[in-house]
Amino acid sequence: MTVDPTTIQLTEEEQNYEKIFSEKNTIRATPEEIAAFAQVAKNTMKRKSITIRPFERDVMMIQAIAAAEGMPYQTKIVTILRKYVNDYRSGNIT
Repeated sequence: MTVDPTTIQLTEEEQNYEKIFSEKNTIRATPEEIAAFAQVAKNTMKRKSITIRPFERDVMMIQAIAAAEGMPYQTKIVTILRKYVNDYRSGNIT
């Protein structure tokens, strides 16, 4: 699935980010700070393999949704889990 970037409608927040990045604002960091940031990112974004046994019809539905969105179904499942965790942490789910 190919997306034409000229047809994408950005929100006001996204437009602000686009402006910031297009102005090439950079932050200078020492090599030690860069190494520390890299370690934090590495520790934060570790992947964990798990085994789950969902209902077949749920997997089939997620596969269909993922295919319609142009992504692998495993990626869709991770995206759903991420959204749930973020919503829970922000208090949107109790």
